[in-house]
Amino acid sequence: MSFSCGIRANAVLLLIALSSTTPAAVLEGRIVQDNSGAPVDSATIRFIGPTTVLEVVTDTEGRFHSPELSPGTYQVRISKMGYLSLSMPLERSAVTRLDRPLVLHLVRLATISGHVTAPQGQPIRIGRAFALARRSVDGPLDPLFLGDRRRFFATPTGEGSGFVDSNGRYRIVDLPPGEYAVGVVYGQGQRGLGGGMAATPGAEGSGFLIHPNVAHPQFFKIAGGEELSNVNIRLAPQPLFTLSGRVEGSSQNTGFWVALSVPNQPDISIAVTSTQSEGRFSFVGIPAGTYDLLAAKSSTGRLIDMDHPLFARRTVEVRDQNVEGISVVPQEGRAARLMFQRVGPEARLACPSEVQLVLTPIEEWGGWFEPHIMIALPRD
Repeated sequence: MSFSCGIRANAVLLLIALSSTTPAAVLEGRIVQDNSGAPVDSATIRFIGPTTVLEVVTDTEGRFHSPELSPGTYQVRISKMGYLSLSMPLERSAVTRLDRPLVLHLVRLATISGHVTAPQGQPIRIGRAFALARRSVDGPLDPLFLGDRRRFFATPTGEGSGFVDSNGRYRIVDLPPGEYAVGVVYGQGQRGLGGGMAATPGAEGSGFLIHPNVAHPQFFKIAGGEELSNVNIRLAPQPLFTLSGRVEGSSQNTGFWVALSVPNQPDISIAVTSTQSEGRFSFVGIPAGTYDLLAAKSSTGRLIDMDHPLFARRTVEVRDQNVEGISVVPQEGRAARLMFQRVGPEARLACPSEVQLVLTPIEEWGGWFEPHIMIALPRD
């Protein structure tokens, strides 16, 4: 739905740009909710030109009047908290005041809330809830996270962040249209290595749950603006075990993040910890299962060390007893060399002076790894 709205508004603006020869230009119209037609007040509309940025805000009826727009190319961005932002180009070579106001549609973002409880019904207090998007029928679910090509939590702290509070309640906000399951990591679990501080699990241990269960997740279709409640997740009774071992080659000055990841959901770590003296690590309260044990050298601030990277991965089985003496041997990260070159005299003039290279892993494997590299291109 959001894409059709964006295309419809874009087509209207481009048509206006070709419809008049008046040197001065003013746009006026209304912003409404896509699913209900209700006016959207206090929405911000920015006209971003080559040298100026002009801004207006809608009134209580969703109406707006643009400033006079000089000839040129603009990027029009419409935004309001709780709505999917809309962006479109505007070629102001010949725009005039319209006989009828424009009507532009914004898609309201959705929320999902519920409780997370232990087998006896008491709240699980250490956990994070998140939405999982279904990208393919047989592939792993895709957790949405903050500040990237996807979203994990709505905000890093506070209400709506996805954090489970002291009463076991969670609230996920700012969900765009799509189809989602709801999951939670609890205890020592979190999204990825280097994603925060290792937590101490409670009596329920550590793990990863999906509503109503991992084997048969329920998917919620979000069209825009839904407020789903009572999407509750309850942990079933299960035996818990300890898994411990050592990352080989560790020293007093070399630490590692260590994580347990579910093979069919590699983007989620059910438990994360950091090595202690001599590279030793321990997970407590681990359910029985097959896991990928991941290790990555850490740097200052508990981030993954990308200057001198060391990584390790192996499969471990936790069945009916504690697992001890696991040995993990890290290996150096591999290097990739790429060359960018302008081809032909026209490219030397038309291509930008620098490009941004983004490396995105095909499989996350519990690691928070997506570096951005700026590359300067010489004119010669």
